Amino acid sequence: KNLKNFLFFTQKCWQNIEEKERIVQNILKNNKKSRKMVASILELSYNQINANVFVKWMQNLTEKFIEVKKMKERQSGVLMHISSLPGKYGIGTLGREAFNFVDFLKKSNQKLWQIFPLGPTGYGDSPYQCFSSFAGNPYLIDFDLLIEQNLLSGNDLENINFGENEEFVDYGAIYNSKYPLLRKAYENYKVNQNDQLREKFEEFKVKNAEWLNDYSLYISLKNHFGGLSWNEWQEDIKNREPQAMERYRNEL
Repeated sequence: KNLKNFLFFTQKCWQNIEEKERIVQNILKNNKKSRKMVASILELSYNQINANVFVKWMQNLTEKFIEVKKMKERQSGVLMHISSLPGKYGIGTLGREAFNFVDFLKKSNQKLWQIFPLGPTGYGDSPYQCFSSFAGNPYLIDFDLLIEQNLLSGNDLENINFGENEEFVDYGAIYNSKYPLLRKAYENYKVNQNDQLREKFEEFKVKNAEWLNDYSLYISLKNHFGGLSWNEWQEDIKNREPQAMERYRNEL
């Protein structure tokens, strides 16, 4: 019986990865509160156990142990930001060169690729000073993929200044050239008849609504106020007054 209880408890821990560390730490203290918490977990999981679930759990648990063992092994890899990848348009992107680099790492028997934060950057373009921990950096959108999706054409990219030195990223040139092209891609998307792409975009908006709506309003407001920091905006919207929020949502 004790063995069953232990297995049931362990299974519940693995199912609740986010709580596992806190649960284990409390158990190590060996107090009444911890034991009550364990009993509660066992009660929740007990009636859900059958032979098939148990076998599947054992397989998953074995895989977890293998993953942990691998993580403890000595490994090597590379530290490099996406922007440092080769790119025809002034900066490395999440396009084919990123996939090629992953293939290269695998062929080289490397296990890790550590990248810097990928959020949208502001003044100074430091990846450690992002406007959002959820949104991606528009600079890293790949133009070739947009061409494949008929959102841009090759002609759109001709005679565009993405910077004069291929060894360095000219963020000023990127800022002035990339955003107008991304805006054009979006305008083309609105008249595009690609139902599959439209469905993916709508699905993305629904899945990420928790942060996407507020971030979209924030970045629109920042552009509206000429790039000023939020604490320099007008008082009503700076304090997120409901009427101001609604007005700017409609206007922007």
